[in-house]
Amino acid sequence: MNHERFSEVWPQSPGFLQANKDGRWAIRSREGQDTSAHTDHTLASMSEIGIDRDYPVITHEGQTTFGELLETSLSEFSVGQMEYEWSILAYTLFLPPTTTWITSEGQQVTFDLLAERLMREMLPNGVCFGHHRIAALIAMLRVDAEVTPILSPPKREKITRYLTTVSRQLVKTQHAYGYWDLGWIGTKPQVDNGEGEAMAGNELRDRIISTGHILEWMAFAPEEVHPPREVLIRAAQWVVRAIEQLELSEIKDQYAFATHAANSLALWRKTTPAEFMKSRLDQAKVTPPAAKQNNKDT
Repeated sequence: MNHERFSEVWPQSPGFLQANKDGRWAIRSREGQDTSAHTDHTLASMSEIGIDRDYPVITHEGQTTFGELLETSLSEFSVGQMEYEWSILAYTLFLPPTTTWITSEGQQVTFDLLAERLMREMLPNGVCFGHHRIAALIAMLRVDAEVTPILSPPKREKITRYLTTVSRQLVKTQHAYGYWDLGWIGTKPQVDNGEGEAMAGNELRDRIISTGHILEWMAFAPEEVHPPREVLIRAAQWVVRAIEQLELSEIKDQYAFATHAANSLALWRKTTPAEFMKSRLDQAKVTPPAAKQNNKDT
């Protein structure tokens, strides 16, 4: 959100922030490593951490606000656009109590309409095997129940039924080892060719992506749509084993996928990764060296 700081890291980049054809400031996306990976990915991430509309944004031409970036997204949004998961998540976290608006195309948008858009596309289509679509639906339910009504009662009930169906599907396609992969929407677990949970490369990456995302959005989901607890326990235990077997270089190369898994484990412990690590570091500071050695020997 600060062009000067951004340029220190990406000196050859035209900038993370750019003016669109209407002269409004927007975030560059899907144009390489120096841009946001997905449409409105940055907006959604910053909405999740609690940024407000007045947060200052420094461009190469002067100062604006985070609110203007959001307004640009709202004006450019189309229900039929290719990537919409993070746009909908950002709007869900930022717009209420406002529940409807008109796009630059003249289309009236409501959260009921957005929920229907998320549910109408076939699973597992969408980024990360469709799991960000489900996460956006759950965010809608949480805001509707805990902040202010944004959904009609029939749509809220339809979302709950949809998530219940997804949960039942996950019970059918969970592998015996505890993971899910890109075939999580199939009729049964995919065959692992005898390599079990030790498989590496893209196969292991896909399993971490799918299992980590599922555990993460399940942690936010209403308990009424959860699968049996033993399903979640098997998945969490597999995630820990899978990440432990990765080389540090692999984690650094594909850390984004593992962050969903790590965050899910923290959420199920009713904490955050930062809070969890802080408690571990604080404990290490007060633990006598002899005790540390005894623990290591044990």
